[in-house]
Amino acid sequence: MQLEGEKEWEIFEGKIPYAAEFPGFRANEITQEERERQKGKLAMTVKMQPGDMLYVPQGQYHRALASDKSLHLSLGARHYTGVDLINLMVPHLAQVPEFRMRLPHFDDKAEHEQHVKMLAEKLAKVMQDPSVSPTMRKFQRDKAFEQLRAFSLPDRRPVLQIRVLWRGFALERGGDGELAAKPLAGGAPVKVPREVAPLVDWAFARDHFLWADLRSNFPLEAEAALQQKLQTAMALKLMEPV
Repeated sequence: MQLEGEKEWEIFEGKIPYAAEFPGFRANEITQEERERQKGKLAMTVKMQPGDMLYVPQGQYHRALASDKSLHLSLGARHYTGVDLINLMVPHLAQVPEFRMRLPHFDDKAEHEQHVKMLAEKLAKVMQDPSVSPTMRKFQRDKAFEQLRAFSLPDRRPVLQIRVLWRGFALERGGDGELAAKPLAGGAPVKVPREVAPLVDWAFARDHFLWADLRSNFPLEAEAALQQKLQTAMALKLMEPV
């Protein structure tokens, strides 16, 4: 976001595939010669003025140029990778006896290679455990919501946050106007009661929402009635409290 002054951004065609904050892939570790070779042709030039916002995909080569005083704010989005999954599993590997064994002497090439091959097989077995994916999903989910903060003053009741499980469903409307949530993984559609349908229809347009958001979007609903409809939607496994 451009805050003060003007700045010209050059966006190039070149892109680092799966760019990440790991050794060898950080921007400050790429030499000027490599950068010039990989950036490719100039794709576009954007002149930013105060209040303008620009999205640059991760790993896309770009350059910012300012001829006078200029100030902008940059925000980056971090995505978890397979490396994060392996790091998460490191404490669990200590439970496998073979990972606590001493490595063979570095001069014993044959034994060393055989030992590494054995560890790779053990690692594959650990990663195939049914608990690994749920563990990583929980880690991602907790991290995604741990920074989410909300304030509700002067009302000091706990702030209710709801996560919408829209990724697992597709909303379908019948000829009679009834709403149903069809599981993408297969199975019978979940019939949404007619009185709950407006709430579900509104909620499925977002990833999560606060109770205050729900109240402001349904101002004519009595609080108790709206709470009951929310409880019904959660009972149908269409959303869950965070």
